[in-house]
This record gives sequence, structure tokens and C-alpha cells, in this order.
Amino acid sequence: MSTSIQAWVDNYTNNSNNYNSTCNVSWLVDWESQVGVGCGQFEISFELSEIPDDFDPFSECFQFETTSAFLTIEDNSPPTLSPDFPVVTYASCSDMSNKSTWLSQIENMAFQDNCGSDPSSISVLYDSNFSIGCDDSVAVIFNVTDLCDNDSQFILSLVVDNDSDGDGVDDDIDNCPEVANSGQEDIDNDGIGNACDLNNEVVGIASFADHLYVDKEYSGIIMKAQNGSCWAITVNNNGSLSTVSVDCPDDN
Repeated sequence: MSTSIQAWVDNYTNNSNNYNSTCNVSWLVDWESQVGVGCGQFEISFELSEIPDDFDPFSECFQFETTSAFLTIEDNSPPTLSPDFPVVTYASCSDMSNKSTWLSQIENMAFQDNCGSDPSSISVLYDSNFSIGCDDSVAVIFNVTDLCDNDSQFILSLVVDNDSDGDGVDDDIDNCPEVANSGQEDIDNDGIGNACDLNNEVVGIASFADHLYVDKEYSGIIMKAQNGSCWAITVNNNGSLSTVSVDCPDDN
């Protein structure tokens, strides 16, 4: 039994002069199925036991009485946007059903409310009279109302372009079109970005049998980035690494 429901019952029976001090609530009848439908006022049945002060449990039987009272479940909180649903949704130009898919997801997954988690307990109204094509975007106002007439308004956007993962690199040149990797890092140069490459096999490795020791203070290893710039990796006194931009050594 819910602690809050039990506290309400105890208050009703003990503090409202509905029953004398020897009446105890033994259980509620079907309260859970009634309260589960959402917000509103519900009639709840109690089974009460009259226990006299001189009651002898070995020789007497309980006298039960069933009564009813009203419990009002109120919700003053408006619907909210589910934390996992994005304010801006990105869709690919190749998916021609992006509008209908997006609207269906919003109606069934975007909002949550105290009155009930079922989408049917939340009314979602919006103007669906819009079209969207490739390299286009739209912002739609959604008016959301729950069973208790609390309402909210949200502006959600759909962006359709040739950049499925929204990393700023078009799909036709993106080495990892389904996973955002704006830097396009590809350590093994196989055309598949590190972010989605399950088999990064690096070639041209120089192998050392023992440690590589650089004994000059504030010296390190110079490495070349994909854009051709060079960086020196050095170690700090606390063991952390730092990088500093340097001129690339003469390749000749």
C-alpha cells in the first residue's frame, strides 16, 4: 500500500470523527486499480474492524464493517518534455518519411505527465499543414494538455539535410555518416572514421623491444595531424601530457 494513500486513510478515519478510536483500517478495496487511471476524485472502500478495549482474540471474532470515502488525486503540474527527447531532430534526405515519423514519435514519446504515462492521457495539438524537403528545416508549436487541464507549449524542430549525424560534414564525404565525428579522424586511413570503425589496423608501426627514453628536459614526441600541422607531446611534472604547436621537421 502506498505510504501517502495509507496516511490519507489514517487521517480520514482517525481525525474526522467518522469512527471512534477503536476503529482500525485493515485494508483498502481495489484502491490501486482505481487510483491508477489518473487524476480526479475516486470513491474508495475501507474495511474497518471494531476492536473493543476488552477484546479477547481467543474467544471473540472481529466485527467487520465496510464503508466508503472519497479520495481526490490532484495534479497541478503541466506536461513536460521527456528528458530523452531532443528539441531538435536531425533527419537524412534519403528518408522520405521523416515528417510523419517525427510527428508520430512526438505524439507517443515526447511528453510525460503526472496524470499518467500512457500517451492517451495527454492531448497533443499542432498544425501539421507543412511540408519539408532536403536541406530544409521547420519549427512546430505543440500545445500539450493533460487530464487535469494543465497545459504547456513546446517548440520542437526538424532539420532535414544531407548530414544524417549533424556533425557538419555531408553524408557523401562523411567517413562515418551515422555517428557524429566532425574531425573525421581515421587513424588507419581505411576510409572509415574512428568513431564507427570496429577494426582500426594501424600500419607503418616502428616497434621497440624496450622503452623509448627521451632524456632531454621539456622534450617529447612530434606528431603530424591530418591537416598537416605538427604537435609536440610533452610530459608535465605531475605526469599529465601537454601538446604545443611546432614547425614540422623537414620531411627530407
